[in-house]
Amino acid sequence: MVYIFLHFFFFTIVWATERELISTRSIRRKLPGSKGGGGSSSSSSSSMNNRDCVGKFSPWSSCSNNQETRTYSITTTKLGSGASCPKTSGTTEYRACNDCQGKWSCWSACDAVTLKRSHIFSITKQKTGSGISCPASDGQIETQDCTMASKTIDWGYYSKKEDWSVASLNELTPIPNAVEHPVVHCNKGESVEFKWRQSTSDKTMTHDLWLLKNEASYVSCDFSSSTELVSKDSTCAHVVSCDAPGTKYFACNVDGACQNGLQRIRIIVTDSAKTATLKSQVPGLKTLADVMELDMVPIAYTPSELTDSKATTYQSRLNAIIKNSPTSCADWIIPSYLDDNTCKAFAHTDIGYLLRSKPTPDYTFAEQAYENALKLKSNFCPALAYKTELYVKQGIRSKADAAFKIACTNCGTNSLDMSDVRLAYGRKGWNAPESACKVEVPVRLNVGQLKKMKEKSEADEKKKQDDTKTPITPSGSNLYDNKDLGKSKGVSKGVSKGVMLQCSFLWIVLSFFRAI
Repeated sequence: MVYIFLHFFFFTIVWATERELISTRSIRRKLPGSKGGGGSSSSSSSSMNNRDCVGKFSPWSSCSNNQETRTYSITTTKLGSGASCPKTSGTTEYRACNDCQGKWSCWSACDAVTLKRSHIFSITKQKTGSGISCPASDGQIETQDCTMASKTIDWGYYSKKEDWSVASLNELTPIPNAVEHPVVHCNKGESVEFKWRQSTSDKTMTHDLWLLKNEASYVSCDFSSSTELVSKDSTCAHVVSCDAPGTKYFACNVDGACQNGLQRIRIIVTDSAKTATLKSQVPGLKTLADVMELDMVPIAYTPSELTDSKATTYQSRLNAIIKNSPTSCADWIIPSYLDDNTCKAFAHTDIGYLLRSKPTPDYTFAEQAYENALKLKSNFCPALAYKTELYVKQGIRSKADAAFKIACTNCGTNSLDMSDVRLAYGRKGWNAPESACKVEVPVRLNVGQLKKMKEKSEADEKKKQDDTKTPITPSGSNLYDNKDLGKSKGVSKGVSKGVMLQCSFLWIVLSFFRAI
């Protein structure tokens, strides 16, 4: 009897528990004979009155202002005891995002063996969310065919770093011969390659390359209207095409390299085709482009190379240019400036330079050569500046100061000619006379300014290295974490556990009585 009772008790509890489980899962049904049942099943009617909510999030939006969003929409509302949606309709979630950040390094120099050059892509910040991907992977190397340049420039400081702290070039010993790297001549159709490598003594040293607008910007180190050709880097190369006759001005704009390091250079593009016919008619003729590149440039930047013999040879070549003017200057002077007077004025001015600069100078004939040039072009800046230097070298202060002011008026302070005149005054131990050209150009940076520039560069480099290359985990964003999913399942799971415990207990009791 006890056995039958316990079986009935066990069945009743299990049946009641299963009804609770079914009710929790919203699969309820009415028993026959209940209200509205009419003695028949009403399961189809109950299903229509109970319905789970259905909804979903939209796809993440595109990345905008380092943020992307998605919105929850309910497509089917809950009915009766149906399960609720995890979010309300219109709920918006936010997630941090960013576009990939990276760049290609500058091109390497052209390899003479493989005739290839290369550059490397570096990613400083990976994309997150729906941000835009970088065009290449981190460390990807790209190669390209190249042609060896006609000439190369080892891009570095003209004034050594230890001299940067002085307030003026005239405080240096010795005072430099120039305020720029020696000018480079390049014939039309050729090319010039700038290249530089990381310094072994200073691992933080970097250079960049800018094309400056004109001579005034070049002399004053004014980069405001200039074009950056290569961003600062420790090892780079850049090829300049000599496509049109004229002068191109280049400088470095890293940490005072232009102002204090005088890291700048001119490339003069010549056109030998303009004088080819004349050269065939006058065998052995050296045109103005020939004399400027092969004769005058070397001695202008290294005066000690000039000998009396060379001065005589070069003077003879310049006289031949005067005789064959203006065609003899057509390969060096651009067409818009070329005429007979200009060609001859350049030649006379350089003759004067040779006569005053050779080991046994002839100041009288040098002055006459400048006067010859000024008769042809009265406001000719090169002749006025050279004439001033002649008086400085002779030690005639009154004539020099008077000539200085005239040259300043016609050349302007932001000119290479006046820069050379100021150096001449410095070598003589004189102060330049009061005028618009008295102050040294460019204005040099002081020690404090140089220190701040260096600290900023080092901080920028550290920040660049510290930038993570792994995706950013958004902080504080309302990311969907699925914690609300399966709430109804949690209830069912709890009921199921209850059923299992009750069943286990009753089975133990039943086993005990059976043993009795």
